[in-house]
Amino acid sequence: MPEIPFDSKYMTKTFSINKQKELKDIINLLKTENTERKHIVNELRKSRDRLITIIESISDGFFTLDNNFVVTYFNKSAGILLARKPEEILGRNLFEAFPEAKGSIFEEKYTEAIRERKALNFETYFGVEPYKNWFDVRVYPFESGISVFFQVTTERKKLEEELLKARKLESIGILAGGIAHDFNNLFQGIIMGIAIAKMKSHEPDVIKALEKVENQCINAQTLSNMLITFSKGEDPILRESSIKKLLIDLLHHTKFNPEIEINLFIPENIYKVKIDENQISIAITKILENSVEAMPNGGLISIDAINFDSVINENLLLKESKYVKLTISDTGKGVPEENVHKIFDPYFSTKETYYQKGMGLGLTIAYSIIKKHEGLITVESTPGKGTSFHIYLPAA
Repeated sequence: MPEIPFDSKYMTKTFSINKQKELKDIINLLKTENTERKHIVNELRKSRDRLITIIESISDGFFTLDNNFVVTYFNKSAGILLARKPEEILGRNLFEAFPEAKGSIFEEKYTEAIRERKALNFETYFGVEPYKNWFDVRVYPFESGISVFFQVTTERKKLEEELLKARKLESIGILAGGIAHDFNNLFQGIIMGIAIAKMKSHEPDVIKALEKVENQCINAQTLSNMLITFSKGEDPILRESSIKKLLIDLLHHTKFNPEIEINLFIPENIYKVKIDENQISIAITKILENSVEAMPNGGLISIDAINFDSVINENLLLKESKYVKLTISDTGKGVPEENVHKIFDPYFSTKETYYQKGMGLGLTIAYSIIKKHEGLITVESTPGKGTSFHIYLPAA
């Protein structure tokens, strides 16, 4: 076989050219990959920025926790709703930053979500200041922790309670009205019979006993008339009125225990109100009676009024308008927190259940009257210190 000539210079030159080409291809490939990587990183950064913009613009509070409950993200709305700055919270254990929530349903549910890796949704009332509100909370686990969305639902809860209360009052009113009509007819007959018996009797002791029975029947008839008024729910006849004059006249004609002091403060520039004076007088009288009964040994009743603009003031269940806010406060024994929400319920009472005490209708009637004026009545009470009723009446 003939030998193939070997040219080492030629092979070296060919190898050098091929090596250079491969290196050039590798460099071009790296450049392309680097460009694509930069593009991907840039798109991820844009996506992250868009996500942060969305999270920072939503009204829901949002934060993330790692598996040890350390806060890794805390949006602006969370800061507003919880009255804390994000920089005060980030990097801290949630329950060190909010010790009030330690041992609460929040810790229980967050622990469950992390341990079992499942999404949770719960609604709860957190009664610790300054976070005293209803909260709707949604928890979603991810690989290294959980994300939490939450809303304050106190206003929605108030609306639901008002709707439930209105339906309850309507149902009870229909039942009470029917029964009251029947009883009223019975009492009328009894009172007429007593009157005839008194005319025919010549025995002073018998007449005295009949008068006692007659008075009790009249008291019972008064209760029946209250039930009828409550059940009818007559619409108020609205007129422009002076709340100051109404209160002065009402207090002048009302007899109080001498041990009770009355303080009245109404500024000269107070708005006129659009009310049915007779109905509002009844409502205020019922509230004053409640205050008097809460202070059997005497005390102080304070009545004051201010002009109130629902647009610029606290968020209440009121139309955006101008109102007169009337506050009636006493220094009585107060109502326990668990009973405050029941104070306007028919027949709810913490007082004795004999004679006229304990009827439990006075505040219900006051509530019904003020609602029909498109106003609002709220209550605050502290056991051992007293109770304050806040009445909002539409300005004329």
